[in-house]
Amino acid sequence: MNNINQNNFVDELNKFAANYQGDPKAEVQNLLNSGKMSQQTYSRLNQMANAIQNGNMIQAIASMFGR
Repeated sequence: MNNINQNNFVDELNKFAANYQGDPKAEVQNLLNSGKMSQQTYSRLNQMANAIQNGNMIQAIASMFGR
């Protein structure tokens, strides 16, 4: 992912976060409790989120593929 696309992606995530209404932790817990999200999927998404927060897009993309 080049820097322009990476910056756009991060910008879009920031816009989403700024406009999100509700409790994201409760939403995730509801998905886990209902079985709509597996623990494995949660773990993978959590790895992606941590990588994005740390500015490591390559690691985020790699975690999408379980690497």
